[in-house]
Amino acid sequence: MNPGVNPGAALDIVADGPRSVVKLDGDWKLLPIEGLDLSHPPKDADAPGAGWRNVTVPSREYDALPTINGLYTPNLNAYLNDQRNGLKRSRDMAGWFRRAFVLPAELPADSRAILHLHGVAFKSQTWLNDKPLGTWLLAQIPVEYDVTDLLQAGGVNTLVVGVTDREGIIDPSFKTFIAPASGASTGIWGSVELRFVPNARIQDIFVKTKVNEKKLALELTLVNQSTSPRTLTPRALIADAQGSPQTDIQG
Repeated sequence: MNPGVNPGAALDIVADGPRSVVKLDGDWKLLPIEGLDLSHPPKDADAPGAGWRNVTVPSREYDALPTINGLYTPNLNAYLNDQRNGLKRSRDMAGWFRRAFVLPAELPADSRAILHLHGVAFKSQTWLNDKPLGTWLLAQIPVEYDVTDLLQAGGVNTLVVGVTDREGIIDPSFKTFIAPASGASTGIWGSVELRFVPNARIQDIFVKTKVNEKKLALELTLVNQSTSPRTLTPRALIADAQGSPQTDIQG
């Protein structure tokens, strides 16, 4: 088993109708690294004294990953060297977060497992059970990965998220940020969840208001990730400010 937080007992799967969630917030490990290389989690992580620190996820700030100039005042000059042809720092600007956890032997049937990160800044690279999930650059927008085929039911799962400070989203040659750089501090600042969603489901809802006509228009995105055709009947329940149902639309 990889090092990190003792996974302990199997985590609870909390059901909410046809969907379920596993909370992955709480005790994690953090390993600060030299440079910005997130191509693979550190291979020497098993070595004694590797440098992993206990942290709580989510947090607004992490002492081992200081965010230059705070949340809302990114200044490119604070990150570039005096010649403005490279970065000023070589350390304290990137690190790996790690969480080991155990799932029950039986997972929700007819479902996809979606790893949902509510907020991670700035550049991130996510791995589950030593498999890369993807890279993300948008610190203020949640990111999701389908991990259905990677989970170990009844066993230990290891989630690793590499992050950089704003240096990871700077192009020194053009002296510019390549992604939004304001409104977040370095690290996992939002909750982390494992969501189980039905194979056939409503993926997205867009509500359009037509005030002059006193109408609402709903646009639904339906998906079917099962291996057979499914029939879905959408239902919209409209309530007033007190929560009392006013309109029930099906079809």
